[in-house]
Amino acid sequence: QMTRNGHPELIYDIIKEAITDDIHLIVNTDDPLSSLYGYNRENVTYIGMNKNELDTEENTSPYNDGKYCPNCKSKLQYDYYHYDHIGSYECKVCGHSRKEPKYAITDINLESGVVKINSKYEMQMNLRSIYNAYNILATFAVTNLIGLEEEKISKTLNQYVLKNDRIQTFEINGNKGMLLTSKHENSISYNQSLQYVVRENKPCTVVIIIDAVSRKYFTSETSWIWDINFELLNADCVKNVVIAGKYVHDLSIRFKYAGINANKIIAEENLDEMMRKVREIKNDKIRSV
Repeated sequence: QMTRNGHPELIYDIIKEAITDDIHLIVNTDDPLSSLYGYNRENVTYIGMNKNELDTEENTSPYNDGKYCPNCKSKLQYDYYHYDHIGSYECKVCGHSRKEPKYAITDINLESGVVKINSKYEMQMNLRSIYNAYNILATFAVTNLIGLEEEKISKTLNQYVLKNDRIQTFEINGNKGMLLTSKHENSISYNQSLQYVVRENKPCTVVIIIDAVSRKYFTSETSWIWDINFELLNADCVKNVVIAGKYVHDLSIRFKYAGINANKIIAEENLDEMMRKVREIKNDKIRSV
């Protein structure tokens, strides 16, 4: 988020200052920026996701955060993308590339919610998403490296429910809903929420509210909404799109360029009025991102 953190490479540099030679790193090899911490380093363990049927050969996001090598700024080459800039990459100039992970997601099925680690340990995900699969993988790696047995880790993580405020379920007039909190100014966070909705492939209403860009800092800068893949909302399963809040007109313009059918868009600046209209919608599911 620009107002909180500035540029990702600025945060990278701040974290790097705290990493000493005696620290053992566990790094996501699929992320070119995070994996740079392991560049020419000995004590590092890589985790990652193998190529799977969800991957694409081209970046499908409007914003390409992995176009250039974070090490030497040359253009990166990708074999495949898991999502956004996460995937299999290589820099032909400095050699920075995806390394073979010690702990790998070797199979993932979002329809059934099953993820398999190292072709052996199969777990059911409570939240069926790629980023949740990465969370499970990271937890598996950390706990195994500190000495816990793989079988016990797998059994514990199976159907583990993380209780927090970022994912909430609710009901409105008989319609079941889910709140997927997405970070403003963070296109990848939004894209993952939208991908989750589309991959469910069930008739739904999507509610998007931007009433304040940041709760801590004042800014009315909304250029970041053009980095979000709102084109995903053209999916047949999305029957209605409700946009609301102070920046509803910014969203309206963005959705026009995304080619979303104006007949399924409900725009309302006032949040109380938005809730009244949401209650009138006859859908089985409501997704708020």
